[in-house]
Amino acid sequence: MNSTQDGLSPNVDCSWKETMPTCPPLNWGREPCSIRSKRSVDDDDDVTIDAPSDIVAYVEEPIIDPGWKNGWNETAAEDACNSYFSESILFDACSSISNVNASSAISNCIVNIRIAGTDEYMADSFELFKTQCMNEVRTNNSLYSEMSANGTSIAQLITKNDCPFECKYNGVKNGDCVEGFCNCYAGFTGEDCRVNMTAPPVLATEMSNDSLCDTGMRACNYISVFGENFYISNDIKCRIENAEIIDNKITSTGSYIFTTAIMENMEIRCSTKANRRRRKRSTTGTSGINVYLVSVTNNGVEFSDSVPVVMFDSSCNTCTTTDTYVFCQLRSDVCVLNGACYVESSSQCNVSSDTTDSDTFKLRIIGVVISVLLVLIIFILVIKWCGKKKRPVSPMEYYTDEQADIYFNQNSAFGNGESSVPNRKVLPKPVKLNVKPW
Repeated sequence: MNSTQDGLSPNVDCSWKETMPTCPPLNWGREPCSIRSKRSVDDDDDVTIDAPSDIVAYVEEPIIDPGWKNGWNETAAEDACNSYFSESILFDACSSISNVNASSAISNCIVNIRIAGTDEYMADSFELFKTQCMNEVRTNNSLYSEMSANGTSIAQLITKNDCPFECKYNGVKNGDCVEGFCNCYAGFTGEDCRVNMTAPPVLATEMSNDSLCDTGMRACNYISVFGENFYISNDIKCRIENAEIIDNKITSTGSYIFTTAIMENMEIRCSTKANRRRRKRSTTGTSGINVYLVSVTNNGVEFSDSVPVVMFDSSCNTCTTTDTYVFCQLRSDVCVLNGACYVESSSQCNVSSDTTDSDTFKLRIIGVVISVLLVLIIFILVIKWCGKKKRPVSPMEYYTDEQADIYFNQNSAFGNGESSVPNRKVLPKPVKLNVKPW
């Protein structure tokens, strides 16, 4: 610009100045400290906890020197970082810029190896170095006039080769950088070509506090799982298996449903609303503990390993976890009434206790009455049975009047052993009668 217009200067300085004033929010100083989760305020499944400002304090974490581990030392780490950085065409180009400190980036890489005991974070150290370089390119216009060895300006060389993570993953090149974008090889996708489309997602499956969802604090309508190798597709979904806790270990029951999966970078959010409604209709317990095993698929065929999730109500139960175990138990200071938990000192617990004692006493009385009645019935039945039983009476032998007269008449022929009755040689046998008891 050769002249000013409306009072504007032809010289514009767009560089950042530490002395630039900042504008605080309109409610600065009037709102209490709010500890919020990372999602938007309209997500009712997250928790907002307001804490008084007088109890919030910043405490610096003590600096602890972890020392070298896993066989690493200063020389090996420095060689690894220098080798990784120098493989990129950007390293030399960015190192030539006066305000870009390559030595500091190498030192940061060495520190990461010392802390982690692995070189898997070298790519992150290099990305930090590239960020510093790109900020300088955006603010230093002279770099567009300074020419590089290949005949283009340093700014152009850096810009067209600025691809995320050099299109590599774990040191393996999965694509080519073309004008600042990764052109992925077949079977790979993603901004930096790190997603292997032929492999299932990889989730962090260790048991931790993230495996617990307290329904007393939030709705728990979604389960968040974290990992990598996710990509957007029509078949991305969550598989939620019903499970149970056996010997403090989570074991699948075999039943499961599929739910929608919402991808947010390295996080997958799985809806649990349908499964929880189904479990609610079938469960008869009062503990309020629901256990799930969650896995994710990109293509509907290959699934990740399962992540254990335990939903519990802290007003009823306490749950803690280790790397492989989960411990849940009913709180000792509550009572359960009609499936709900109440503090032991509450009126509900007292009413419940009185009612239980009264019911127990009534049941005891009813039991005694029934026992007495049974004894009486048995006694009466025994008496009746004994009364109907036949007495052991020996048969009574006697003669009829006619037979006795014949037998005792000594003057008769029969008395002399001869019968006076024609065709009758002997006296008929006595009549045997069974006399019934009277």
